[in-house]
Amino acid sequence: MDASATMVDETEQQLREKIASQKTTIANLPPLRNIVSDTGFTSPETKARAKLIKDLLDNEEQLELLLESKRVAAVVRLQDELHPPENCWKENSGQRQDGVLGGR
Repeated sequence: MDASATMVDETEQQLREKIASQKTTIANLPPLRNIVSDTGFTSPETKARAKLIKDLLDNEEQLELLLESKRVAAVVRLQDELHPPENCWKENSGQRQDGVLGGR
């Protein structure tokens, strides 16, 4: 596994952990209806709850984009394996597929 793949996997794991933590935090808060009825729509508590929800949604979107980019990269790798570019080196021959000799 190359360094960029490892970094992407680490980023994915960090996002998953952050999302889980945010969901736990939100789940442990009183219902938004209670916060609004107790403190009003413009209270710091209501604004803080809205920010937590927005941050969670942003992180979930970032994770989805990361996963989509990993899927696209996997498709590109598979495409390259199944249909290598025409000017690739023939395996163990030292000769490109277009017939041009190359030194090793």
